[in-house]
Amino acid sequence: MRDILHPDCELVVPDSIPYGGTFQGVDAVIGWFTRELWRWFDEFTSLPEDLIDAGDRIVVPVHVQARAKNGKTMDVHNVWIYEFSEGKLIRGRERWIDREMAIPLVACEICDGGSPVLDYHDLMKHSVLARQAEIEEWEGIDLPEAAKQLAEDKDRFEADLEAADLPRPIRTPAWRATHHLDRWIGALETLAEDNED
Repeated sequence: MRDILHPDCELVVPDSIPYGGTFQGVDAVIGWFTRELWRWFDEFTSLPEDLIDAGDRIVVPVHVQARAKNGKTMDVHNVWIYEFSEGKLIRGRERWIDREMAIPLVACEICDGGSPVLDYHDLMKHSVLARQAEIEEWEGIDLPEAAKQLAEDKDRFEADLEAADLPRPIRTPAWRATHHLDRWIGALETLAEDNED
């Protein structure tokens, strides 16, 4: 794949779907196909139905069949538009025809089947509902159990972060975001000990 990509290539997948975005450069484009897409799907096939020559562009209607990690499936049609420069692919754009079929594949349980990535207001609603769900989950847990559960959650997050093989500019801030959890774990353990006295 690397051989057919222009050094300045760009892949544009609609932001309206959770795995969308603009990916610039050979490594980022290859990464979308080999890593990003597979964060959401266990199975994914995209079969070309036609090749339409449009000069320095090729339009490719495709038939997509996939099974997402949440178990939901899709059977949709969309279109890829490939642009070439100096004989190499410089830009690929995906156009969803069945966009509404794509959203439920990565639906958030907290958002009642919606997706928090669609706009700012949905994201804020998701944040509030997520905090509410966490509060309800933690209500009634005694202090030692809360400290234990928080430590387990932190360990699981760090293990997942390590397994994700993220680029350093993303991985480093994510690691830093867990540092405060050690203080909370310590505070809960201290409170638990004080309550025993």
